[in-house]
Amino acid sequence: MTTTNPLKANRAHLVLVVMLFALLAMVWQPTPARAHAQIVSVSPANGTVVSTAPVNVSIAFNEVTKSSRLQLLDSKGKVVATTFVREENGTKYSLKPVKKLAKGTYALRYSVTSADGHIIVGASSFGVGSQKSTSSKSVTLKSATSSVSLQMGSTVGQVPLVHSLVGVSSIELRHSLLKAPMELAVTKDQLVVLPFPGKWTVTLRQSVSQYQELTYSGYVTVKSASK
Repeated sequence: MTTTNPLKANRAHLVLVVMLFALLAMVWQPTPARAHAQIVSVSPANGTVVSTAPVNVSIAFNEVTKSSRLQLLDSKGKVVATTFVREENGTKYSLKPVKKLAKGTYALRYSVTSADGHIIVGASSFGVGSQKSTSSKSVTLKSATSSVSLQMGSTVGQVPLVHSLVGVSSIELRHSLLKAPMELAVTKDQLVVLPFPGKWTVTLRQSVSQYQELTYSGYVTVKSASK
C-alpha cells in the first residue's frame, strides 16, 4: 500500500500557490492613477485690472493637454479676434489680440482636455484701464438651512466681494454669455471683475465637516457701466 507524505504534499501545494500568485502578478499590473490637469496660472490674473492692454492673454497647466479651445470675449459677449499660440509643449496656451484691446472688461473662456480625457471648462476675467467701483449692495444667498449676506459691487468693472463664512471650499459666478463657471479665489474679501451686465448667479460651497457641505446660491443683477 502506497502512502503519501503529508509534508511533501503540503510543500507541493505551497509551491503551486506561489507559482499561481507569481503568474497573476505578471498578468495583472495596476495602471497608475492619473490626476486631471490643474491650472497653474492665468495672465492677466482673474479679477485684476491692468493699466495697459496686454499683448497676450494666456493660461498654463501643470501637464500637457490633448486639446484646447480658448475664446476672448469683450463686455458685450462678442468674440475678440485673436491668433492662437501653443507654448511649452502644450502646457501653456496664449491668445494674441489682432488689434490692441480697448479699455473695458474682458473674459477668457476655455475648454481643455486632460491627458486622461477629462474635460476642464471655465472662465476668468480682467479689466483694462477700468476703475474700481465704489457702489455695492447686499445680496442674500440661501441654503436649505440658513442664509448668508454677500456684499457685491453693482456696476461692471473691478468690484469687492465680501462674505462672512468660514470654511468656504469654492465660489462660482455664472453668466449666460460665459457658458462656463468662473471660479474665484477662496477668501473673505477679494476683488473680482464682472465683465458683462445682466444676471450673475452666485454659488458658495461651505465645508461644515468631512462629510457635510452646505451650498449657498443666489444672484446679483449687474447694471451697465456708465459712460
